[in-house]
Amino acid sequence: MNIRGSLVVLVAVISLATSSSAAAQGSAEAGKLLAQRWCANCHQIEPSAAAKDTAPSFAALGVRKGKDPGWVRAWLFNPHAPMQGINLSRQQVDDIVAYLQSLAPGQ
Repeated sequence: MNIRGSLVVLVAVISLATSSSAAAQGSAEAGKLLAQRWCANCHQIEPSAAAKDTAPSFAALGVRKGKDPGWVRAWLFNPHAPMQGINLSRQQVDDIVAYLQSLAPGQ
């Protein structure tokens, strides 16, 4: 990762970490719709859908990273292969994070 990319991630993490209500602003329903449109080619979006080999399922991401939404937000804000070219707004990222968290056990 170059210096510019590192700075982008750092700024995203700091700004998101200072906003304690950021997770509450996301809509799991809107996040699911976004995921179906942008992420379903590689990720298994719904737990009942057929598994895919190319990327982790959203249910697995919800379990592993759901307790740290800042990590997921930073990942989505920083373009990376093979997801380059997907530019999401802050609201869209919050929505996807809310959907991921809804898939975590006990939700």
